[in-house]
Amino acid sequence: MTASTTSDEHPRTFISYAWTTPAHEMRVQNLVDQLRRDGIDALLDKYHLRPGMDADQYMEQVAARGEVGKVIAICDPNYVGKVDRRQGGAGKEGTIMSTGVYDQLLAGGEAGRRFVAVVFDKAEGVSPTPAMFSSSLHIDMSTQELYDANYDELLRFLYDQPRLVAPSIGTRPSHLQSSQSGAITATTWPRASALRRAIGSNQGVSVAFQNYLEAVADTISSMPLAVTEHQFDLQKGLRESGLLLPLRNEFVDLMQYAARHDVLDAAALGDFFEETINRLESIQAIDIATQFHRLLLMELMVFLTAICVRNNRAISLNELTSRTYYRTNFHRKMTPDTFGRIFYIEREFRSIYNSLLGKKWIKPEGDWLFNRETSTGFSHQEMMQADLILLLKSRILRSKGLSGSPWYGFSGPYWTEADDFSFFVKLSSRRNLVIWLNFFESEMDDLKDNIIAALPDQALYEITNDGIGNTEWFLKLDTYGTRP
Repeated sequence: MTASTTSDEHPRTFISYAWTTPAHEMRVQNLVDQLRRDGIDALLDKYHLRPGMDADQYMEQVAARGEVGKVIAICDPNYVGKVDRRQGGAGKEGTIMSTGVYDQLLAGGEAGRRFVAVVFDKAEGVSPTPAMFSSSLHIDMSTQELYDANYDELLRFLYDQPRLVAPSIGTRPSHLQSSQSGAITATTWPRASALRRAIGSNQGVSVAFQNYLEAVADTISSMPLAVTEHQFDLQKGLRESGLLLPLRNEFVDLMQYAARHDVLDAAALGDFFEETINRLESIQAIDIATQFHRLLLMELMVFLTAICVRNNRAISLNELTSRTYYRTNFHRKMTPDTFGRIFYIEREFRSIYNSLLGKKWIKPEGDWLFNRETSTGFSHQEMMQADLILLLKSRILRSKGLSGSPWYGFSGPYWTEADDFSFFVKLSSRRNLVIWLNFFESEMDDLKDNIIAALPDQALYEITNDGIGNTEWFLKLDTYGTRP
């Protein structure tokens, strides 16, 4: 339908029917009255065809797209007979509308549908609609129960607001792409689909979660080492990790879906990180051979944090970052540690990567991550914010006497150019603050002191490459809990 209405707000609709009996006419009139109360500019001959007016001109509105947007053919056996035999006013209206009906059938789809048959009465052995409507769906209102059940469907037709709308067409699944990366995700995609179905039906989610994460762990662990002839090969690492971008995107999309349904399995995710790190620890190779594997895991952790923040899943993120992780090296020695340590990146790798960038950053891997941030729906701002949140959590854990290296804050050099981080701005609301207090291992009255102790001005200054030196100002500490 085009702007073929009195207004888009009040679609003009022509009512075609037969004067079968007074009772039938009253039913038609009652329908028109209800449509008009519901905003439809429904035209009924009894209301709009006055003495002295041209009846033929009135009926020709059926075909006049500029005058009438929709046409309802109210069908009973008498109307069907008159239209098919081209008798009386109904027959003439049928003749006028037949071309439009057939054009509509040929066009198909939802767009431009103007004509609909509404069945008010049926008779055995008689088609419920005229022949021109025989291959199109009609709306059955032949009983009061069907009238009440299907009135909304008629209203939606007139307003071009169908109950169900097909989702937009997405992209080819990564495992079906004709590339090496497509071949890589072919191993995880079936389990990803199974997990999505389990979440949607809320059945078997735990098992499907574990099965999917097992496939992801297998894929990351099997990525070739960044080594050529027993030497670390930075370019090979960049190339091989680039092939896993579709896997990363699949993981992020699926975890976002799980978080929206509040079924993000933090325990399974923690086990996944621990198991995958231990697989890497068992590899006997040069120290930095698995650094890109660790970077991939670190990247997934950052995205999980951004997902938890976006969906306000403080409990899940707290469980993921507060648990004890056990690392087992190739000597089979088991060491308990915090999450910051399991994502530790060797200094030698940073030195090599800094040489590539011509920088002297504490964590140059931030450049690697930001250059990969595509097709995830998360902005640089959200990634930096997630990095900062992880840094704060790890430093608070360490300030409370827990062992392990802290999360360093790979995006620190970028913070000087960032907008205010919305997560910390929203902590001015006591409602939001209460949700996140446990995550920061704090109470309402000691959160500010805990953050300053964990991230003093000098530490912030160094992390941001001498860019920011005031923690209280940077994190808006004075505003926390000052609003409802």
